[in-house]
Amino acid sequence: MKFILIMSSIWIMFFLMSEIAYFIVLGIYVIWSLSLTKIFLKAEFSKWKSFVPIYNILLVIQLAKLPNYYIFGVLLPLFNSVGWLAAYMFLIYISVALAQQFGKTSDFLMNVVMFPPICMYKMGVDNSIYIKGQKRNKL
Repeated sequence: MKFILIMSSIWIMFFLMSEIAYFIVLGIYVIWSLSLTKIFLKAEFSKWKSFVPIYNILLVIQLAKLPNYYIFGVLLPLFNSVGWLAAYMFLIYISVALAQQFGKTSDFLMNVVMFPPICMYKMGVDNSIYIKGQKRNKL
C-alpha cells in the first residue's frame, strides 16, 4: 500500500510539473505576441497577425529580411527533443536580425540574445523606425 501511495504521488508531481511548464510556455507566447503587436504596427501590418502561431514567425523572418526557409529551423521541436535548443537559437538569430532592421546598436543586440521577448517588446515601444527598403547587415 505504501508503494502505491509513493508511486501515485510521484505521478501527480510529474503531472503538475508538466502542467506548470505549459503555462510558462503559454505566458512566454503571450509576451512574444504582445511584443510583435507593437513591432507589426511599426511595420504597417495588422495587429491580429501577431497572434497566429506559425504565421507571426514567418512575418518576423520576412521583416528581418531572412530567407523564408528559416521557418523550418523554428519548427525543429516537432521532430525531437533536441530541437528545442536549436529552435531557441534560431529565434535568437531572427530576433537579432530584426533588431538590426530597426537600427539597434550592439549593446541592444546583446540584450536581445539574453532576453528576447522583453527586448522585442522594448523595440516595439521605443521610437525606432522600420525602413522597408533597408538591406540587412551581416551578423
